[in-house]
Amino acid sequence: MNKKEKMSFTRRDFLKGTAFTTLGVALGLVPFEAFSSQGGKKERVILIREKDVLNNDLDLDKNLLSQMLDSGMANLAGENDPSKVWKKLFNPKDIVGVKINVMMIPTHNELIELIVKNLSKAGVEDKNIYIWDRDEVGIGSAEMHSRPRSFGFEKDHLSKVMKRCTALINVPGMKSHWLSGAAFSIKNWAGAIDNAVEYHTEDCCSSFGALCANPEIKSKCRLIILDGLRPLFNGGPQVDPKYLWNYNALILGHDHVAVDTVALKIIQSKRDEYKKEKWILNPPPIHITLADTRYKAGTSDLNKIELIKSGWQEGVLI
Repeated sequence: MNKKEKMSFTRRDFLKGTAFTTLGVALGLVPFEAFSSQGGKKERVILIREKDVLNNDLDLDKNLLSQMLDSGMANLAGENDPSKVWKKLFNPKDIVGVKINVMMIPTHNELIELIVKNLSKAGVEDKNIYIWDRDEVGIGSAEMHSRPRSFGFEKDHLSKVMKRCTALINVPGMKSHWLSGAAFSIKNWAGAIDNAVEYHTEDCCSSFGALCANPEIKSKCRLIILDGLRPLFNGGPQVDPKYLWNYNALILGHDHVAVDTVALKIIQSKRDEYKKEKWILNPPPIHITLADTRYKAGTSDLNKIELIKSGWQEGVLI
């Protein structure tokens, strides 16, 4: 397969994915809230922060993190009871893939544990919860951190884990990146394919939006929970600690592009604050805008995003 063919899909594939979504909504398999940008509505993104969730010694308060996640889920769906939101998004028949990040700044273990716990409360069987990145896979709570299994990839380069799942949760980190400029929810899917090198191109990884537009991902991903507790705002893959800061946030949404647009605004604002002048990301993370304009995978216009900010507001940067 050449570069022009990588992860390509036809108009028929796209329509099949769209049909799956429509049918899923009609049958109650996929909640309508997960596609709230339809019908001209603004795409909702939740930014929630808690000052004391991560202290200067990098100790994480799991109880506060749990409260943040509950509040974020409730606000995302406009629901008072977060447990009802989990049950709307996932049902006991689902096989759920939790796509974490293990590179550079790994997804916090405490966040992974809370996601698995909430899926279990929603009725998803432990044996049907897959936690993975690249080809390191754990099934259920006993394996969520060790991830001892390997399933390989299909001929179309997608993880076999993804093909097994009926629903996906994307749990990316929040960091700058030396090839794509920034790495948030869109780029996190690079860990779900075996040909990611073909996307790390000299044109600022412009084709990453194709991943979110792929029907296998687009039709199954029901939730994004971005780990913004301690982001990186310059450099990578090597991490210089002076460019890390305790932002103490979670960012939740259903739209990869909208979530990344919000995260990018925060990272850029932090860079400007640090330098006390405009300090543009280099290379520019054009894959985020192109995911919208070229691949129609989501919303990159802040004016079309309903950003709900809650919790600690000092240093919110957006």
